[in-house]
Amino acid sequence: MAKSDIDARFERDPLEFMKIHTVQPQDYKDRGTQSATALYDRTPHSYNKPGAVLAPRDSTLALTGADNQIAFTKLSRTDNQYGESKNQYNLFFYSKAVAGLSSMDDYMASYFLPWTSDHLTKIVIPPKIPARHGVSLAVQRQRDPDLFFTAAVNGCSVFVEGDPRHPTVYHAGTTESRSDLSDANPFLAGNARLHWTRLFEQQRQGAGDYGSVHKDDYVNYLGTGTTQEAAQYKSFLTSEASKQLKIHSATAEGSIFGLRDVQGAWSFYLQKNVRFVFTRLVKKKIMLKTSHIPATKTINKGFSNEAVVEDTRTVWTPVQLIKFFPGSNKTPASARLEPATIKFILDAY
Repeated sequence: MAKSDIDARFERDPLEFMKIHTVQPQDYKDRGTQSATALYDRTPHSYNKPGAVLAPRDSTLALTGADNQIAFTKLSRTDNQYGESKNQYNLFFYSKAVAGLSSMDDYMASYFLPWTSDHLTKIVIPPKIPARHGVSLAVQRQRDPDLFFTAAVNGCSVFVEGDPRHPTVYHAGTTESRSDLSDANPFLAGNARLHWTRLFEQQRQGAGDYGSVHKDDYVNYLGTGTTQEAAQYKSFLTSEASKQLKIHSATAEGSIFGLRDVQGAWSFYLQKNVRFVFTRLVKKKIMLKTSHIPATKTINKGFSNEAVVEDTRTVWTPVQLIKFFPGSNKTPASARLEPATIKFILDAY
């Protein structure tokens, strides 16, 4: 067996792929026999098992052992009702034990950091293992990948610190409404960014710069409930393309990934995405009925031979990649898409 064409394309140039396609890492789908081994060095506070010694809320859980640091995954394309791509791929992760049941050559290997609600999860990525004579590139990648993902972020904070050849990554988040001060366990001053940053800084491994991403970077800029890009795109499309497109929503989303270069140094990136739900409006002289035209309605009374075709679709697009580590500054790793380019992309679907 071998990797799919899309996985092989991703591995050839992950950064270029992430500039074009939205990739959303999920969490472990199956750990198989490795489920019998604890994933973290301590038990999450929400673990519901009698007799378990639980870590305190807001404490740090570190991944244990090499087999828990490396996961195996495949790109899974999301299609619309017509079997056409939405330009979005999910990543579901499997343990080595599960991947080895078929062929590990079918999978992409990645350092992977899961998340657990009301904790900081942590992975320490080891220095690159020197290539060994007689060991294939595929086997080398399985043992020591040059790729990193953390589980999906939807308001979470991610921190990276340390030597770029040997970084430590943290993922912090919650499923609770802790920004509400009336919550039983509210964030410090009701502020998730402040809360997680304070906890991270209390246990840092060094005193150098660190990189971080927070929800205002990718889903909720200054408490607006969206990002500047998503708001600008929706405004532009609503005013400039109203005769062709009806924009129902433009939802900001984000993904975190890391890549290691040939010198063994890691860089970490935020992929800023927008998910558009829109209806394409097209005048037709006749009433067409095909699987690609789910609804029609007559317009302009007295002109029954004119109709507007309504074709609702969902499409994702990355709008920019931001490099946030090494260093403490966020720098563009790709050009930010202009509103007219977004319209061109939507027109293609």
